Amino acid sequence: LVFNNEIGGVNIGADVGWYNQQELNNYRAGMTLKMAGVTVGGSFSMDSIVSSLGQSTDEAQSGNGHSWTAGASYSTGPYGFSLAYFRSEADGSKAVAARDKLDVIELGVSYALSEGISLSGSAFKVDFEDESDVKASENSGWGVAAKVGLSF
Repeated sequence: LVFNNEIGGVNIGADVGWYNQQELNNYRAGMTLKMAGVTVGGSFSMDSIVSSLGQSTDEAQSGNGHSWTAGASYSTGPYGFSLAYFRSEADGSKAVAARDKLDVIELGVSYALSEGISLSGSAFKVDFEDESDVKASENSGWGVAAKVGLSF
């Protein structure tokens, strides 16, 4: 289900969805608001993996989890700036009560060189926490990405 409309000078986009593929159920919802070059938005997603007996297909693994994201961007003329955050939590082993966790924060910039040609880049930080709380199974780091975009 999708909604896109402008109300009082604010562009509103929203969607709600569900899908089932074999034993995977996914539910999601998201929304964006845009006005005067500023866009804010977010989404939420939830996964559930179950068999016809109501149990995980793998006796040792759960497969349930959820994630959400929030972000904002601003564009003026050829320049664009954005900040986004993503969080995911998922059950892994049924023997452990804790959850795997993933956090990502990203800062991006873009510049339109001319019509059809753009440059963009981002810097991001990623943190992963393993449900077992074993430091050797956890990871974190920084990254950068750059892009030259061509459109016709």
